[in-house]
This record gives sequence, structure tokens and C-alpha cells, in this order.
Amino acid sequence: MESIKDFQNLEEKLNSFLKKDEKVLWEGKPEKNFYMEGIDYYVFFIGFVMLLFSLFNIISSLKMHSRGGRDIVGAIFSIPFLLIGFYLALGRYIHRYKKIKNTRYFITNKRIILSEKFFGDCFLSYINIKNIEKIDKKTKRNGLADLTFSKGSLTQSEMKESLLSSERIMITFRNIRDYQNVLAIVTDIKNR
Repeated sequence: MESIKDFQNLEEKLNSFLKKDEKVLWEGKPEKNFYMEGIDYYVFFIGFVMLLFSLFNIISSLKMHSRGGRDIVGAIFSIPFLLIGFYLALGRYIHRYKKIKNTRYFITNKRIILSEKFFGDCFLSYINIKNIEKIDKKTKRNGLADLTFSKGSLTQSEMKESLLSSERIMITFRNIRDYQNVLAIVTDIKNR
């Protein structure tokens, strides 16, 4: 991935990333929505229960310590479980919301580009449309879809190389309402 710090806005970053004969045909971003999938219900429940038990353990340990007991160690050992429970119950969804908020998608006449912002840096990664061998579509009940564009099977060394460059093996557009248009554009470019 290419980190770009010194630009004012995404448009400048994208223009510097594009090749001379490349133009943006489609631009989008994931829709913000609170949508739990099957496994999310279980993870939320486990995290919530873990959070409650660790809170109960910390409070009871501190009460015992205030009455002259020596169970402060129990409270200290419960803190990691409290943090894990918080992350599983709520933190995952806060992280997912922030990621959706800071993600943009672009389709050019040559590449599919993913822009993600982490801690103030913007990272641009791409996959060449001509290299795409597989497109997976996962339609959700709310009318949105996740589109995954990927190359075929790769060797382990090719996968390692992909991690060190801006070119990716796979890019996923999440929570796209205009997914049929995106599929039509990519298919049209690929078939040229």
C-alpha cells in the first residue's frame, strides 16, 4: 500500500496516483448502516457476557479489598477480560463504522482502486482490471452488496510480494448499493 501524508484532499492524492491515460469512471463509498450478520449475534452475546462477568469480578474484588481482603489481584487479572469483552460487544462495531467512514472506491479505465484512511494517512491500493479472474457478489437483505474482485490462485511468493506493494490480490467493495452498475462497468472494461 502506498501511504500519502502530504496532500490536502483525496482528489489530489488520487490524481497523483493515477497514470496519465487513466480516468475515473465510477466513484463510491460504502453505505453507513448497522447491519449484523449471523456470526455477529453470537460474538456480541459472548462479548456482552464476558464484559458483565469481568465487571462483576472487578467490583466484587474491589469491595473485598476495601473490607480488608487481599483480592486486588483478582481485579487486575479481570481487566484484560473486560477489554476483550468490550471489544467483542461494542468495539468491533465502532471500528467497522470508522473504517466505513474513511473508505472510498474508484473504478478507472484500467484499475479498481481502494482508498482507506488510517490514523491520518491515506493508503491507496489497486488491482488491474485485466488481471481479475473472479468476481464474487454477496447480496444482503437490505439491498446492499459486497463485491470481491480477485486474481486467480497465486503462489505463496506472489502473495508475499502483494503485501509489500500497492497492487493487491483481492479488493472488496463493501456495502455498495450501486453494485449492478459497478459490475457492468468492470465487465465491460474486462471484455474490451
